[in-house]
Amino acid sequence: MGETMNKARTMKLRRLFMALALATPLAAGAGCAVEPQGDEPDEAVVDEAELSAAGRTIQGSYEENGLGDIRGLVLSTERASSSKNRFFAVVRTGIVCVMAPCPTEARVSGTWSATKTVLTLTPTSCPPGVHCGQQPFPEKAASDKLRGKYLYDFVKLGQFGAKLHLEPKPQAGGVISSIYIPGSLAKVSSYCTANTDGNVDNVSADCRVQGLPEPMCAQPAAGFIPLPKWTCSGQSRCEFSCSQLTRNPCAVTLCIAGTHCIAPNDVPACVPD
Repeated sequence: MGETMNKARTMKLRRLFMALALATPLAAGAGCAVEPQGDEPDEAVVDEAELSAAGRTIQGSYEENGLGDIRGLVLSTERASSSKNRFFAVVRTGIVCVMAPCPTEARVSGTWSATKTVLTLTPTSCPPGVHCGQQPFPEKAASDKLRGKYLYDFVKLGQFGAKLHLEPKPQAGGVISSIYIPGSLAKVSSYCTANTDGNVDNVSADCRVQGLPEPMCAQPAAGFIPLPKWTCSGQSRCEFSCSQLTRNPCAVTLCIAGTHCIAPNDVPACVPD
């Protein structure tokens, strides 16, 4: 009799197992417990699109009113990666000295990115023409001061004007940046700094990354070659020059008696006969 009861229990368990197996696909078909595969949004793509949209809104050239640490800031159109562009800025170093030269300002360059509310500035440790580990102290001081994240507020003023308000976010460990940015930066048509290194033409490079149109220069006169280039005005604005250079510099050089003109590397000079 015990054997008969065991067989009955076994049959009941088999029927229960089969019923559960049949019910499982029905529940899945109802869509209650199975999540779709492959339809979730790609978070990286969403972030990149947000960065690109925010970047298009605030990219441009800005100038400070003379009271804060950021004298000028150019969020350029030149791409550094899929979500970062290049920037350059002129920043007060905070260096106090009693003897010249006194580097109270320095040029900083690097990459920038932005979300809808946060601007990230990442100065490079090795700017063009500087070997790693040899960055001059003023540039390093300015880079360290500028580096970080900023809450920003971009306000349009009329058809062409705008202003950019920046507020430093606390850094790692809750450290507050020492950079001083009162008020807002005004959007300007362009911003540049004069060349400080005779071997590097910062003006041409800085003006080109701002997306400025380059005018067509007129055909040069006979005996001259065109020398189009960007220059920086006294108001720190990019200006395009259509200057011309004579093919024979000695043709317009007067030498005193007993000397004659030579022009090595197109630089005229009077030398003894």
